[in-house]
Amino acid sequence: MKYLINIFTFSLLIFVLTSCEKEIIKETVIVPVENKIPQVYINTNGLKIVDEPKINAKITIEVKGEIDYTGPIGIEIRGASSQNFPKKQFGFETRDQANEDIDVSLLDFPEEEDWILHAPYLDGSLMRNKLIYDLSRDIGRYASRAKFVDVIINESYNGVYLLLEKLKRDKNRIDINKLKKSENDGKDLTGGYILKIDKANRPNDRLYTSANSIASKYAPKNSASGQKIHFLYDTPDEEDITEEQKTYISDYLASF
Repeated sequence: MKYLINIFTFSLLIFVLTSCEKEIIKETVIVPVENKIPQVYINTNGLKIVDEPKINAKITIEVKGEIDYTGPIGIEIRGASSQNFPKKQFGFETRDQANEDIDVSLLDFPEEEDWILHAPYLDGSLMRNKLIYDLSRDIGRYASRAKFVDVIINESYNGVYLLLEKLKRDKNRIDINKLKKSENDGKDLTGGYILKIDKANRPNDRLYTSANSIASKYAPKNSASGQKIHFLYDTPDEEDITEEQKTYISDYLASF
């Protein structure tokens, strides 16, 4: 009798599990238009987006079903090691019908021509960069404005991205004076300057020289094999910065 009860219990368990499996129904969730984050549609007319040069394309941005912006763009893959990720990042510039760069406002950001579609591929929350950018601006320190968007390329969904401002000298971005080659002494020499910590823009990504960067006198924590931090010249870049300007900004950093 006990044997029959065990068989019955086992059979009932299998039946219950099988029934549960059959009850799993996959449904397509329809998100109301008014609840969607902005939708970014990019049409490349069949061209592949590559890492330089920018290819011609068209962008259309919809907010709650209404077109916020549409027009020509030049677009390329951006980043270094992130180019190996399945989800690519993109840089694009807005253009007019004559294919010339044009300043426009996207999603209520101040007008400019250079923009970034950042793919937070390694961030499972998708939120880390936006959170810290928002906090920085909230305490009065400029960081790129950022908004979540869905990106659809040639009618294929690419995922959730962040629309960002490209960091550059601009009254609505990094508001500093333009430093001329002739400004090599006095108050003029104090800037503005933009430096960045990044891979060197050379055929060999790790080739830092005194021509393109400043080597920090402080090694990174737990560094090995003589590793150093390098600050690359961005504005003015290595082609335009003078020796006097290099000396000034290098001494300024060393004084910290």
